[in-house]
Amino acid sequence: MSKSNFLDGSWIITPANATFSPVTIAGDGAAVRNVAFAVQGQGATSGPPPADNPTILVNRANCPLIEDIMLYNPYGGIYLNNSAQAVLRRIFGQPLQYGIKIDGSQDTNCVESVHFWPFWQTSGALANYQQEEGIGIDLRRCDNPHLSNIFVFNYNTGLNLAESPLSLEPGQTPHKVHLTNADFDNCVTGINIDAQGTAENLASIQLANVTTQAPPAGPKLAGSGIMVTPRATYAVIQASNLRVSQSIERCIDIEAEGAQFFGENVMLQDWHGDVGFFLGPKAFAYLGIGFVTFPQSGTGTGGDGQFTFAASK
Repeated sequence: MSKSNFLDGSWIITPANATFSPVTIAGDGAAVRNVAFAVQGQGATSGPPPADNPTILVNRANCPLIEDIMLYNPYGGIYLNNSAQAVLRRIFGQPLQYGIKIDGSQDTNCVESVHFWPFWQTSGALANYQQEEGIGIDLRRCDNPHLSNIFVFNYNTGLNLAESPLSLEPGQTPHKVHLTNADFDNCVTGINIDAQGTAENLASIQLANVTTQAPPAGPKLAGSGIMVTPRATYAVIQASNLRVSQSIERCIDIEAEGAQFFGENVMLQDWHGDVGFFLGPKAFAYLGIGFVTFPQSGTGTGGDGQFTFAASK
């Protein structure tokens, strides 16, 4: 990485394959501001990283403030581990494995103004790895997170909701997730929900003003714009002003039993799978929806679940 690649300001540079986090926050109320991070020699490596070392690790700390951060080209970005009441804002860069990860968090965190874009590399082995394996924002065990003004480009998954690997107890999932003003562009799957809920403890997300678009080319293309896996029982998705387009498979694919989708002003466009909206058995969808598709792209809805339409197709 030459000097010409750098912007002005303060940079922390680590070597490729480093087995440490450049910044660790372990005390309440700490802050990291106005810093850029880069990995020297990252272009000489490819494939999975040797260890999961975030650039900024927040470890068992409350009320951290992380703002105006450039994650130029690390594998791991920011990881909130057993921490809460965090504010993350104006986060930029091209973290390859994940941008922001939250787990073990039992209070609200606010994430706003995120822009993950190929600032560093648009093609090559590491850009391919990012599309095959990368996650823009990864939510595990966390309560009531608030995400706003999010742009994620060229990841396998833009936003991932899944169970925590930290505990085998049930219900260790994200819930009451709030997402407003987001675009998951050039992502194989825009939003993936793999969080197992129960009838008493729903895994839920509210979306407003959200768009997803799949990549036109790359090493891994097969995916749906919004995916609710069979594992994500009792997932509840409330969506307003949602547009899902160009999915290689389905725009919305709900496979989980007991899942519910409430949609208003939903637009599904130009998918390439068998149906635009698939609803598995024992799942329910209540829709005000429009379908805009190529003639060869299959039917609007399919599956054995129960659709209720507020407006006709």
